[in-house]
Amino acid sequence: MLLPQEEIPGSGIYRLYEADEEKELDIVLFHGLQRGDSKHAYKTTWQTKVRNKKVLWPGEWLGKEDNKVHRVLSVSYNSPSIRNIENPTVELIVSELLGLLVKPGGVGQKRGVILVGHGLGRLIIEMICRTLASTQQPEMMKNYKDFLKNIRGIFFYGAPIIGSWVAKHFYKDPIMCALAKYRDRETLSKDFKRIHDSSQWQMMTLAEGRKTTWCKVNCIHP
Repeated sequence: MLLPQEEIPGSGIYRLYEADEEKELDIVLFHGLQRGDSKHAYKTTWQTKVRNKKVLWPGEWLGKEDNKVHRVLSVSYNSPSIRNIENPTVELIVSELLGLLVKPGGVGQKRGVILVGHGLGRLIIEMICRTLASTQQPEMMKNYKDFLKNIRGIFFYGAPIIGSWVAKHFYKDPIMCALAKYRDRETLSKDFKRIHDSSQWQMMTLAEGRKTTWCKVNCIHP
């Protein structure tokens, strides 16, 4: 069933699709950098036009066409609990996101999970996996023990490997700024590769073949 971007209350996680009966998989989408206000990036990132109508394609196509999908969820970084973090860092943001995904999101508990990251969403996913694999905190291990083993696949879409010059546009947004300015990407990628190599996940990356440039009105591809 397609849903009108319903938020799981207080979580910043939006349901784009939910099956009428129990299925095997949840697909979870993590957006990247957006020029200007990122408040609605959880949906604008995943929109396309079909016959002059805006369509959230993950819900329309992935949910309706794959009979294994139970939910398609899109994550916003604008939940109150994240916005209230003082002196936000990537680690603090991801820790809070994990808590929201598991409770109240219910992600990674009884169904398989496919994680999809656009742009900076790659950083979030890699950090989530490293946090899950390396934590020694008993409470976190108890709450998140099923999440890592329930990951079935990861898809990176247009993810910058060494960061993005677009980050300079986000200095006014403390959350996006903290995410965009993360510098230890090389170590993170090595840790993520090690975790992936010891797992059964399937993984794919889709690279962009054309450079994105900015103009005063819109984003264009030369």
